[in-house]
Amino acid sequence: DSLSVLAGEAADVAKGIASTAPERWDIFTTEPQEVTQPQTFEGFRGFYVRQNTPLFAFSHQLLLGSQEMPALYQFGAILGLDLTTGSHLRADMDHGGSLMLNGVIVPQPNMTIKPSLQLVNAPDGKKVDGGGLEAVYKGANWVGEAGAKYGAQEKSASV
Repeated sequence: DSLSVLAGEAADVAKGIASTAPERWDIFTTEPQEVTQPQTFEGFRGFYVRQNTPLFAFSHQLLLGSQEMPALYQFGAILGLDLTTGSHLRADMDHGGSLMLNGVIVPQPNMTIKPSLQLVNAPDGKKVDGGGLEAVYKGANWVGEAGAKYGAQEKSASV
């Protein structure tokens, strides 16, 4: 007798789930469709680093953007990666042949130096170079920054 009561309750629960299931699944189907629409899609960045030795690693980066920003794949190497301070030198090359060198040097815990150099392939076939140097010094309750840039600067993601 108790089994028939349990079976009846289970049937009622199943009917309740079946009646609300379409509403629940609508959320799961419409949200991804809205996100992938061109007018609302912001972009995606995937980054993978394969540490080969304590001082050398390969990096792969995939950037997927909206229609205004084309997709980009970069392959690179990270040299001299110091996990305690974050110091490293990173070289990336994309599918168009543009080369980007970025680095972070941490000589003291409160000082960071970030050099960068970029050799970019322009659409007309000419090479465009650019670079910069930025220094950040942090005090107990203040931060000072100084930097210089030259040439064309292309935005690139850095570690």
